[in-house]
Amino acid sequence: MSIQAELLAAPRVPLRYLVRFNPRPTATTSDESCYLPMEAISEFGAVDSSRMRPTTDLAQGYSFVADGDVAYAKVTPCFENGKGLRAAGLPGGHAYATTEITVMRPSSQLDSRYLAWILQSEEFRAPGEAHMSGAGGLKRVPESYAARYRVPHPSADVQRAIADYLDRETSQIDAFIAKNEELITLLTERRLVEISRAISGDWPEVQLRALSTVPIQNGVDAIGDPANPQEWPRYVRTTDIESLSSLDPEKRVTIAPDVAAASPLVKDDILLTRAGATIGKSYLHSSGEVASYAGYLVRVRPDRRRVLPWYLAYWTQSQEYLDQIRSGAVISTIENFSASKYRALRVQLPTIDVQAEIVDRIRRSSADAHRAMAMATAAIELARERRAALISSAVTGKIEVGVST
Repeated sequence: MSIQAELLAAPRVPLRYLVRFNPRPTATTSDESCYLPMEAISEFGAVDSSRMRPTTDLAQGYSFVADGDVAYAKVTPCFENGKGLRAAGLPGGHAYATTEITVMRPSSQLDSRYLAWILQSEEFRAPGEAHMSGAGGLKRVPESYAARYRVPHPSADVQRAIADYLDRETSQIDAFIAKNEELITLLTERRLVEISRAISGDWPEVQLRALSTVPIQNGVDAIGDPANPQEWPRYVRTTDIESLSSLDPEKRVTIAPDVAAASPLVKDDILLTRAGATIGKSYLHSSGEVASYAGYLVRVRPDRRRVLPWYLAYWTQSQEYLDQIRSGAVISTIENFSASKYRALRVQLPTIDVQAEIVDRIRRSSADAHRAMAMATAAIELARERRAALISSAVTGKIEVGVST
Protein backbone atom coordinates (compact mmCIF):
# COMPACT_ATOMS: atom_id res chain seq x y z
CA MET A 1 0.00 0.00 0.00
CA SER A 2 1.31 3.47 -0.85
CA ILE A 3 2.13 6.02 1.81
CA GLN A 4 -0.69 8.22 0.54
CA ALA A 5 -3.24 5.40 0.67
CA GLU A 6 -2.19 4.32 4.17
CA LEU A 7 -2.34 7.88 5.46
CA LEU A 8 -5.82 8.41 4.02
CA ALA A 9 -7.00 5.16 5.59
CA ALA A 10 -5.43 5.88 8.99
CA PRO A 11 -7.65 6.63 12.01
CA ARG A 12 -7.71 10.19 13.34
CA VAL A 13 -6.76 10.12 17.01
CA PRO A 14 -7.06 13.01 19.53
CA LEU A 15 -3.63 14.22 20.57
CA ARG A 16 -4.40 13.68 24.25
CA TYR A 17 -4.06 9.93 23.63
CA LEU A 18 -0.70 10.29 21.90
CA VAL A 19 1.22 12.91 23.90
CA ARG A 20 1.76 14.11 27.46
CA PHE A 21 1.08 17.82 27.78
CA ASN A 22 3.45 20.14 29.67
CA PRO A 23 5.46 17.37 31.41
CA ARG A 24 6.93 18.07 34.82
CA PRO A 25 10.69 18.72 35.09
CA THR A 26 12.88 15.69 35.50
CA ALA A 27 15.59 15.60 38.14
CA THR A 28 18.85 17.22 37.08
CA THR A 29 22.19 17.69 38.78
CA SER A 30 23.18 20.58 36.52
CA ASP A 31 23.96 23.83 38.29
CA GLU A 32 22.92 25.72 35.16
CA SER A 33 20.21 25.07 32.61
CA CYS A 34 19.33 26.50 29.21
CA TYR A 35 16.70 29.25 29.22
CA LEU A 36 14.47 29.79 26.18
CA PRO A 37 12.53 33.07 26.10
CA MET A 38 10.18 33.54 23.17
CA GLU A 39 12.80 35.39 21.12
CA ALA A 40 15.04 32.29 21.28
CA ILE A 41 12.37 30.20 19.54
CA SER A 42 11.97 30.28 15.76
CA GLU A 43 9.40 28.83 13.38
CA PHE A 44 10.26 25.20 14.19
CA GLY A 45 13.87 25.80 13.19
CA ALA A 46 16.98 26.03 15.34
CA VAL A 47 16.59 27.47 18.83
CA ASP A 48 19.03 29.87 20.44
CA SER A 49 20.25 27.77 23.36
CA SER A 50 23.05 30.14 24.37
CA ARG A 51 21.27 31.56 27.43
CA MET A 52 22.20 29.72 30.63
CA ARG A 53 20.85 30.46 34.11
CA PRO A 54 21.08 28.83 37.53
CA THR A 55 18.75 25.84 37.56
CA THR A 56 17.34 26.88 40.92
CA ASP A 57 16.13 30.15 39.34
CA LEU A 58 14.29 28.28 36.61
CA ALA A 59 12.81 25.33 38.47
CA GLN A 60 9.56 27.19 39.16
CA GLY A 61 7.44 29.24 36.78
CA TYR A 62 8.81 28.02 33.45
CA SER A 63 7.92 25.36 30.88
CA PHE A 64 10.21 22.33 30.99
CA VAL A 65 11.40 21.02 27.63
CA ALA A 66 13.53 17.91 27.07
CA ASP A 67 15.11 16.54 23.92
CA GLY A 68 12.39 14.82 21.90
CA ASP A 69 9.62 17.14 23.06
CA VAL A 70 7.63 19.24 20.60
CA ALA A 71 6.09 22.62 21.44
CA TYR A 72 4.18 25.43 19.79
CA ALA A 73 3.81 29.08 20.83
CA LYS A 74 0.27 29.52 22.14
CA VAL A 75 0.13 33.31 22.44
CA THR A 76 -0.71 35.85 19.76
CA PRO A 77 1.01 36.95 17.57
CA CYS A 78 3.58 34.17 17.96
CA PHE A 79 1.05 31.41 17.25
CA GLU A 80 -0.04 33.07 14.01
CA ASN A 81 3.62 33.53 13.07
CA GLY A 82 4.15 29.76 13.37
CA LYS A 83 6.62 29.73 16.24
CA GLY A 84 7.44 26.38 17.75
CA LEU A 85 10.21 23.84 18.25
CA ARG A 86 11.22 20.20 18.19
CA ALA A 87 13.78 19.89 20.98
CA ALA A 88 17.07 18.26 20.03
CA GLY A 89 20.62 18.80 21.22
CA LEU A 90 19.71 21.06 24.13
CA PRO A 91 22.52 21.67 26.66
CA GLY A 92 22.24 18.84 29.16
CA GLY A 93 19.31 17.49 27.16
CA HIS A 94 16.76 19.93 28.58
CA ALA A 95 15.74 23.58 28.90
CA TYR A 96 13.33 25.84 30.74
CA ALA A 97 11.25 27.98 28.41
CA THR A 98 8.65 30.72 28.44
CA THR A 99 5.26 29.56 29.70
CA GLU A 100 3.77 30.95 26.49
CA ILE A 101 4.41 27.63 24.77
CA THR A 102 2.49 24.37 25.00
CA VAL A 103 4.88 21.43 25.35
CA MET A 104 4.04 17.92 24.14
CA ARG A 105 5.98 14.75 24.90
CA PRO A 106 5.08 12.18 22.21
CA SER A 107 4.44 8.58 23.20
CA SER A 108 6.18 5.73 21.43
CA GLN A 109 3.22 5.66 19.02
CA LEU A 110 3.94 9.12 17.61
CA ASP A 111 7.09 10.24 15.79
CA SER A 112 8.23 13.64 17.09
CA ARG A 113 9.19 14.89 13.65
CA TYR A 114 5.81 13.90 12.23
CA LEU A 115 4.10 15.72 15.12
CA ALA A 116 6.17 18.85 14.47
CA TRP A 117 5.02 18.88 10.85
CA ILE A 118 1.40 18.41 11.93
CA LEU A 119 1.68 21.45 14.20
CA GLN A 120 3.02 23.53 11.32
CA SER A 121 0.15 22.62 9.01
CA GLU A 122 -2.66 25.00 8.17
CA GLU A 123 -5.11 22.28 9.25
CA PHE A 124 -3.87 22.66 12.84
CA ARG A 125 -3.15 26.39 12.88
CA ALA A 126 -6.24 27.90 11.24
CA PRO A 127 -8.76 26.36 13.68
CA GLY A 128 -6.35 27.17 16.51
CA GLU A 129 -6.62 30.88 15.72
CA ALA A 130 -10.40 30.61 15.91
CA HIS A 131 -10.14 29.04 19.39
CA MET A 132 -7.95 31.83 20.84
CA SER A 133 -9.26 33.65 23.88
CA GLY A 134 -8.01 36.22 26.36
CA ALA A 135 -7.83 39.93 27.01
CA GLY A 136 -5.36 42.78 26.95
CA GLY A 137 -4.27 41.95 23.41
CA LEU A 138 -2.61 38.66 24.44
CA LYS A 139 -4.92 35.91 23.28
CA ARG A 140 -3.90 32.29 23.70
CA VAL A 141 -4.74 28.94 22.15
CA PRO A 142 -6.05 26.75 25.00
CA GLU A 143 -4.41 23.40 25.64
CA SER A 144 -7.86 21.84 25.32
CA TYR A 145 -7.87 22.68 21.59
CA ALA A 146 -4.66 20.73 20.97
CA ALA A 147 -5.77 17.89 23.25
CA ARG A 148 -8.93 17.38 21.19
CA TYR A 149 -7.25 17.89 17.84
CA ARG A 150 -7.42 14.68 15.82
CA VAL A 151 -4.25 13.76 13.95
CA PRO A 152 -3.99 11.16 11.19
CA HIS A 153 -2.30 8.21 12.92
CA PRO A 154 -0.74 5.81 10.39
CA SER A 155 2.01 3.31 11.20
CA ALA A 156 5.36 4.47 12.56
CA ASP A 157 7.00 3.70 9.19
CA VAL A 158 4.54 5.97 7.38
CA GLN A 159 5.00 8.76 9.96
CA ARG A 160 8.78 8.59 9.46
CA ALA A 161 8.43 8.51 5.68
CA ILE A 162 6.29 11.65 5.69
CA ALA A 163 8.73 13.40 8.04
CA ASP A 164 11.69 12.36 5.88
CA TYR A 165 9.95 13.69 2.77
CA LEU A 166 9.16 17.05 4.35
CA ASP A 167 12.64 17.34 5.89
CA ARG A 168 14.14 16.83 2.44
CA GLU A 169 11.77 18.98 0.39
CA THR A 170 11.50 21.94 2.78
CA SER A 171 15.28 22.13 3.27
CA GLN A 172 15.64 23.47 -0.26
CA ILE A 173 12.87 26.01 0.28
CA ASP A 174 14.34 27.02 3.64
CA ALA A 175 17.77 27.59 2.05
CA PHE A 176 16.18 29.89 -0.55
CA ILE A 177 14.29 31.79 2.16
CA ALA A 178 17.44 32.13 4.29
CA LYS A 179 19.41 33.59 1.36
CA ASN A 180 16.77 36.25 0.76
CA GLU A 181 16.44 36.97 4.49
CA GLU A 182 20.19 37.59 4.65
CA LEU A 183 19.86 40.10 1.83
CA ILE A 184 17.00 41.86 3.61
CA THR A 185 18.99 41.95 6.86
CA LEU A 186 21.96 43.53 5.09
CA LEU A 187 19.77 46.14 3.39
CA THR A 188 17.88 46.82 6.62
CA GLU A 189 21.09 47.41 8.55
CA ARG A 190 22.31 49.78 5.87
CA ARG A 191 18.96 51.60 5.92
CA LEU A 192 19.05 51.82 9.73
CA VAL A 193 22.42 53.58 9.56
CA GLU A 194 21.20 56.01 6.89
CA ILE A 195 18.01 56.88 8.76
CA SER A 196 19.80 57.24 12.10
CA ARG A 197 22.29 59.65 10.58
CA ALA A 198 19.57 61.67 8.88
CA ILE A 199 17.52 62.29 12.03
CA SER A 200 20.47 62.95 14.31
CA GLY A 201 21.10 66.60 15.07
CA ASP A 202 21.24 69.31 17.68
CA TRP A 203 17.47 69.57 18.04
CA PRO A 204 15.18 69.75 21.06
CA GLU A 205 13.66 66.53 22.41
CA VAL A 206 9.99 66.09 23.23
CA GLN A 207 8.03 63.16 24.56
CA LEU A 208 6.04 61.19 22.03
CA ARG A 209 2.81 61.96 23.90
CA ALA A 210 3.25 65.65 22.98
CA LEU A 211 3.22 64.79 19.27
CA SER A 212 -0.09 62.90 19.17
CA THR A 213 -3.47 64.57 18.89
CA VAL A 214 -5.18 61.62 20.58
CA PRO A 215 -4.12 59.51 23.56
CA ILE A 216 -1.48 56.89 22.76
CA GLN A 217 -3.32 53.74 23.73
CA ASN A 218 -3.96 50.08 23.00
CA GLY A 219 -6.41 48.89 20.39
CA VAL A 220 -9.50 46.74 20.80
CA ASP A 221 -9.50 43.01 21.61
CA ALA A 222 -11.49 41.25 18.92
CA ILE A 223 -11.36 38.28 16.58
CA GLY A 224 -11.21 39.29 12.96
CA ASP A 225 -12.53 36.98 10.29
CA PRO A 226 -11.99 37.01 6.52
CA ALA A 227 -15.53 35.66 6.18
CA ASN A 228 -17.00 38.83 7.71
CA PRO A 229 -18.47 41.41 5.32
CA GLN A 230 -15.63 42.99 3.38
CA GLU A 231 -17.16 46.45 3.76
CA TRP A 232 -16.58 46.23 7.54
CA PRO A 233 -13.45 47.95 8.91
CA ARG A 234 -10.19 46.08 8.48
CA TYR A 235 -8.75 44.74 11.76
CA VAL A 236 -4.99 45.37 11.72
CA ARG A 237 -2.74 42.95 13.62
CA THR A 238 1.03 42.78 13.93
CA THR A 239 1.10 39.78 11.61
CA ASP A 240 -0.53 41.91 8.88
CA ILE A 241 2.35 44.40 8.76
CA GLU A 242 4.59 43.81 5.72
CA SER A 243 6.61 47.01 5.82
CA LEU A 244 6.56 50.51 7.27
CA SER A 245 3.63 51.51 5.05
CA SER A 246 2.04 48.31 3.75
CA LEU A 247 -0.21 45.53 5.03
CA ASP A 248 -0.46 41.99 3.70
CA PRO A 249 -3.64 41.87 1.56
CA GLU A 250 -3.82 38.08 2.01
CA LYS A 251 -4.23 38.48 5.77
CA ARG A 252 -7.08 40.96 5.63
CA VAL A 253 -9.77 40.33 8.25
CA THR A 254 -12.63 42.59 9.33
CA ILE A 255 -14.63 43.27 12.48
CA ALA A 256 -18.05 44.78 13.12
CA PRO A 257 -18.19 48.59 12.83
CA ASP A 258 -19.47 49.05 16.39
CA VAL A 259 -16.48 47.09 17.75
CA ALA A 260 -14.02 48.88 15.47
CA ALA A 261 -15.27 52.26 16.67
CA ALA A 262 -13.39 51.78 19.95
CA SER A 263 -10.03 51.99 18.17
CA PRO A 264 -10.35 53.76 14.81
CA LEU A 265 -7.39 54.01 12.46
CA VAL A 266 -7.25 56.94 10.06
CA LYS A 267 -4.83 58.06 7.36
CA ASP A 268 -1.34 58.89 8.69
CA ASP A 269 -1.87 57.16 12.04
CA ILE A 270 1.16 55.17 13.22
CA LEU A 271 0.88 51.78 14.94
CA LEU A 272 3.54 50.36 17.24
CA THR A 273 3.77 46.78 18.53
CA ARG A 274 3.79 46.58 22.31
CA ALA A 275 4.31 42.85 22.95
CA GLY A 276 6.04 39.78 21.59
CA ALA A 277 9.10 39.10 19.49
CA THR A 278 8.26 42.01 17.13
CA ILE A 279 8.07 44.60 19.90
CA GLY A 280 8.65 48.10 18.50
CA LYS A 281 7.61 47.19 14.96
CA SER A 282 5.88 50.13 13.30
CA TYR A 283 3.35 50.83 10.56
CA LEU A 284 2.19 54.11 8.97
CA HIS A 285 -1.40 53.89 7.74
CA SER A 286 -0.79 55.74 4.48
CA SER A 287 -4.06 54.70 2.81
CA GLY A 288 -7.57 55.90 3.45
CA GLU A 289 -8.87 52.40 4.19
CA VAL A 290 -11.29 52.34 7.12
CA ALA A 291 -9.64 50.26 9.80
CA SER A 292 -9.24 49.40 13.46
CA TYR A 293 -6.28 47.94 15.32
CA ALA A 294 -5.62 45.09 17.74
CA GLY A 295 -5.00 45.27 21.46
CA TYR A 296 -1.30 44.44 21.28
CA LEU A 297 -0.71 47.54 19.14
CA VAL A 298 -0.72 51.19 20.22
CA ARG A 299 -1.70 54.14 18.03
CA VAL A 300 -0.07 57.53 17.55
CA ARG A 301 -1.90 60.23 15.58
CA PRO A 302 0.79 62.74 14.56
CA ASP A 303 0.04 66.39 15.22
CA ARG A 304 0.85 67.87 11.81
CA ARG A 305 1.44 71.29 13.34
CA ARG A 306 4.53 69.86 15.05
CA VAL A 307 5.58 66.68 13.27
CA LEU A 308 5.26 65.19 9.79
CA PRO A 309 3.82 61.65 9.84
CA TRP A 310 6.61 60.33 7.62
CA TYR A 311 9.30 61.95 9.78
CA LEU A 312 7.84 60.25 12.85
CA ALA A 313 7.51 56.97 10.95
CA TYR A 314 11.16 57.11 9.89
CA TRP A 315 12.13 57.92 13.48
CA THR A 316 10.60 54.56 14.48
CA GLN A 317 13.15 52.96 12.13
CA SER A 318 16.14 54.64 13.81
CA GLN A 319 18.71 53.30 16.24
CA GLU A 320 17.69 55.91 18.82
CA TYR A 321 14.12 54.58 18.82
CA LEU A 322 15.22 50.94 19.00
CA ASP A 323 17.61 51.65 21.87
CA GLN A 324 14.83 53.26 23.91
CA ILE A 325 12.55 50.27 23.26
CA ARG A 326 15.20 47.74 24.28
CA SER A 327 16.15 49.58 27.44
CA GLY A 328 12.55 49.94 28.58
CA ALA A 329 11.11 46.56 27.60
CA VAL A 330 9.86 44.34 30.40
CA ILE A 331 10.58 40.64 30.03
CA SER A 332 8.27 38.26 31.87
CA THR A 333 6.77 35.33 30.00
CA ILE A 334 6.70 37.56 26.91
CA GLU A 335 8.51 40.80 26.20
CA ASN A 336 6.28 43.86 26.41
CA PHE A 337 6.43 47.64 26.18
CA SER A 338 3.34 49.36 27.52
CA ALA A 339 1.45 52.30 26.04
CA SER A 340 2.59 54.47 28.95
CA LYS A 341 6.22 53.75 28.07
CA TYR A 342 5.58 54.65 24.45
CA ARG A 343 4.11 57.96 25.58
CA ALA A 344 7.36 58.76 27.40
CA LEU A 345 9.71 58.05 24.48
CA ARG A 346 11.92 61.00 23.54
CA VAL A 347 11.84 62.26 19.96
CA GLN A 348 14.35 64.65 18.39
CA LEU A 349 12.22 67.37 16.81
CA PRO A 350 13.63 69.77 14.20
CA THR A 351 11.42 72.33 12.49
CA ILE A 352 8.79 71.20 9.99
CA ASP A 353 10.93 72.46 7.08
CA VAL A 354 13.92 70.44 8.27
CA GLN A 355 11.70 67.41 8.79
CA ALA A 356 10.54 67.67 5.17
CA GLU A 357 14.15 67.83 3.96
CA ILE A 358 15.03 64.76 6.05
CA VAL A 359 12.07 62.78 4.73
CA ASP A 360 13.01 63.65 1.13
CA ARG A 361 16.66 62.70 1.71
CA ILE A 362 15.75 59.34 3.26
CA ARG A 363 13.34 58.53 0.43
CA ARG A 364 15.92 59.28 -2.25
CA SER A 365 18.76 57.42 -0.53
CA SER A 366 16.71 54.31 0.20
CA ALA A 367 14.79 53.97 -3.08
CA ASP A 368 17.05 51.27 -4.58
CA ALA A 369 17.28 49.37 -1.32
CA HIS A 370 13.51 49.52 -0.91
CA ARG A 371 12.97 47.99 -4.35
CA ALA A 372 15.47 45.22 -3.65
CA MET A 373 13.85 44.49 -0.29
CA ALA A 374 10.39 44.41 -1.87
CA MET A 375 11.58 41.86 -4.44
CA ALA A 376 13.23 39.69 -1.79
CA THR A 377 10.16 39.92 0.46
CA ALA A 378 7.88 38.87 -2.38
CA ALA A 379 10.15 35.91 -3.15
CA ILE A 380 10.10 34.84 0.49
CA GLU A 381 6.32 35.08 0.66
CA LEU A 382 5.91 32.89 -2.41
CA ALA A 383 8.37 30.37 -1.00
CA ARG A 384 6.54 30.28 2.34
CA GLU A 385 3.22 29.76 0.58
CA ARG A 386 4.70 26.82 -1.31
CA ARG A 387 6.18 25.46 1.92
CA ALA A 388 2.85 25.70 3.76
CA ALA A 389 0.99 24.06 0.89
CA LEU A 390 3.56 21.27 0.74
CA ILE A 391 3.27 20.56 4.47
CA SER A 392 -0.53 20.51 4.44
CA SER A 393 -0.64 18.30 1.36
CA ALA A 394 1.86 15.82 2.80
CA VAL A 395 0.25 15.41 6.22
CA THR A 396 -3.28 15.12 4.82
CA GLY A 397 -2.48 12.64 2.05
CA LYS A 398 -3.21 15.00 -0.84
CA ILE A 399 0.11 14.10 -2.49
CA GLU A 400 2.16 10.95 -2.76
CA VAL A 401 5.45 11.39 -0.93
CA GLY A 402 7.21 9.03 -3.28
CA VAL A 403 7.70 6.08 -0.94
CA SER A 404 5.66 2.92 -0.49
CA THR A 405 5.38 0.26 2.18
